[in-house]
Amino acid sequence: MIERKMLSLETTALLDKLYNFRGEDSTILIEMDRKRQSALESKERTSKEKSELQTKIADLEAENNELNKQGEQLGIVLAGINRDDFKTVLDRLDIDFEPTLIKETLDKKLPETINKISDEINEAKDKLKDVEEEASLAETTIEEISLKRDAEIVNQKRLNEYFDMALTGDINITRDQIIDLLQQFDLDREEAREAAKLLMFPEDALFEYDRRYNEDTSGKSIKEVIKEANDNVLDDEPVKVEEEKIVIEEPVFANEEYELENTNSFSVEDLNDTDVNEDSDVIVLDENDEVNDSDLAQTITLELEKKELDRENSKQSMRDLLNDAGIDYLDIDQFALEELESKFDEATFKNNINTLKDLGIDLDILTENPVLFYDSELKDKIDLLMNNGKETLDIYFNARVLIKYSYDELKEAIDRIKEKGLEPREVPLMAY
Repeated sequence: MIERKMLSLETTALLDKLYNFRGEDSTILIEMDRKRQSALESKERTSKEKSELQTKIADLEAENNELNKQGEQLGIVLAGINRDDFKTVLDRLDIDFEPTLIKETLDKKLPETINKISDEINEAKDKLKDVEEEASLAETTIEEISLKRDAEIVNQKRLNEYFDMALTGDINITRDQIIDLLQQFDLDREEAREAAKLLMFPEDALFEYDRRYNEDTSGKSIKEVIKEANDNVLDDEPVKVEEEKIVIEEPVFANEEYELENTNSFSVEDLNDTDVNEDSDVIVLDENDEVNDSDLAQTITLELEKKELDRENSKQSMRDLLNDAGIDYLDIDQFALEELESKFDEATFKNNINTLKDLGIDLDILTENPVLFYDSELKDKIDLLMNNGKETLDIYFNARVLIKYSYDELKEAIDRIKEKGLEPREVPLMAY
């Protein structure tokens, strides 16, 4: 018997997150490792910069001291020279030597040069201070993350123990204990409460999710797993209702049970002449075709499997698209996420994401207003607003106007503002 429970997208998303926390690819551990690696790179870089700055400061100070020393000595020498004492040789050899002028130049340029070098020294010292602070912060970060990672490993071990208890039917801990642990992860209290409920009552969803999870990681395709199950159940023998009942619970049937009639063959009329189209969940049979119960059951299962696979592929394509854009689908409200999956159009989603990126508008506008993902007029509406003096930041903080109006309605609203003698750029978007 094939028996499946329908798992809501909200439940699936929550269990996806929890199972991720349980493994080596935990997003929390990965993020900690990323931050630690970044801190290590910062420490290595600042260590090198610190050494270079210290050398530069030492060289500049040495040069400054030598300039002071030599400048003072040269000034004394020049002050003691009378050109007339050497006039004959200087004129005869055409040597341009004017001690007085040289002394004046020395007295003017030496202090300027010394001040310039002093400024360079102070600038290098300020930078050295910043680098030392950055290096200290990097070392602190490395230590903190190492401690947090050790704690996360301990929490992960406890989480796996809780799951093992739940999956073996031996959950002997309290709901509060589970919630306290789950809040150590990236779960708010409401999510932690829902997750605790899944562990306390695993038969409601956890068993089904774990079965699917293990199938997905077994190396077999969904098609292979379902076909294997069908072969075990049907065994190429007609099904008799008094001996066996095939229950197929899928999201598309909302957990209804479909029983085969107690007959060995029947015609298409027995399906109540149901109309079938591309989006229907009804199985298509040629008119007057006769099939036995086993064939029909397998046909239904394969059709359901194909539809489920198509849905999963579409859902995965959407999530891949969001991920490539740097958008975490878990940031989107669950009901909105289901709406996005039902309306997913790769070209529209991608165009809208690229439009916002090109304009420098933060993609948070999409997670906070998911309807904009599939708004086919989004670019035209933004262009219309910008052509009428609105800035991208203004549009970001007033995304409601993009949702409130179609392109034509927005154009009419702007025209009405102009008819009143007002400039659209001067009218706040919240007043549109």
